Amino acid sequence: MRPCNPACNPQNNRQVGCLREKKRILTGKVPRTLNIPVKHLRTLLVLAAVLAFAAAAAIAGEKPSDSEIKAKLLGYWQSPRHACLIKSDGVVYMCPRSICTTTNRWDVKGGLFYWDGSPNEILTLTSKNFAYREVGATGEGCRLKRISKSEAE
Repeated sequence: MRPCNPACNPQNNRQVGCLREKKRILTGKVPRTLNIPVKHLRTLLVLAAVLAFAAAAAIAGEKPSDSEIKAKLLGYWQSPRHACLIKSDGVVYMCPRSICTTTNRWDVKGGLFYWDGSPNEILTLTSKNFAYREVGATGEGCRLKRISKSEAE
C-alpha cells in the first residue's frame, strides 16, 4: 500500500497500514488488486480455459452423423402442400401412395440434406419437426411436420 500522504511513515504503513488508505479501499474508491499466488493463478487460468471450451462446445453442439440424420428422417412428413413418405432406399413418395406416382430422390452427405441432387442446409431436425432450405438461400425454407401413416394415406 502506498502512504496516503507524504507525512505518513512508510515503515508504519507496511506494518500497520494507513487508516485513510484502508477506508478508501473499503469504500471502493481505490481499485483492489488480486493478491493470488502464481500457482493458484495458473490453476484459475486453466480452469477458466476449460470452462470456456466447454461452454463453446455446448453452444455449438456436436453435429449428428449422416447416418443419424438419415435415421431421423425416415417416415411420414406433412408439408404445407402434401404428405410424403421418406424411405431408407433414398426415395421420397408423395402421399397418398394409392393414387400418387410422384417420387423424388433424397440423401444426406456432409450434414446437408439433398433433395433431387440440390443441397439444402438442415435448420431443424427433431422427432416431430424438420426444416431445411437451399444452401445460400435466405428465409424459412421448407418446414415439415411428422405425421402418422393413417394421416398421410
